[in-house]
Amino acid sequence: MGWNSNDIQFLESLTGTGREEMQQWRCLVRNGRMLLLIREGAPREVLRLYKPQRMLARCIHLLIKLTYALGGVSLLKRINLDVGDNSPLTTIENHTEAKVEAILLGNPTQDERRAIMY
Repeated sequence: MGWNSNDIQFLESLTGTGREEMQQWRCLVRNGRMLLLIREGAPREVLRLYKPQRMLARCIHLLIKLTYALGGVSLLKRINLDVGDNSPLTTIENHTEAKVEAILLGNPTQDERRAIMY
């Protein structure tokens, strides 16, 4: 699908490997880099994680937000993640008893990359 290899490696560090559970996510991308991943069926509120600064990005964000209930999120690229039983993502979900609905990926140019989960 043409994903950036650094983005894929970072996601694998969150999800582990092993194909225990295949999950479908939608991905907001800029310049070929992943910005925000949204789990299929997530509530509209997950879009609050991403606050675009550029005018074009704000317009796209608003369009997706306004059409979310009508399937606007389907305009985003799809990615399937294999989430392992011992992955950090599963551990977070088990300890907090909450389901991670979205992942905001940090700046890929930084040596230490972060992810914020909703």
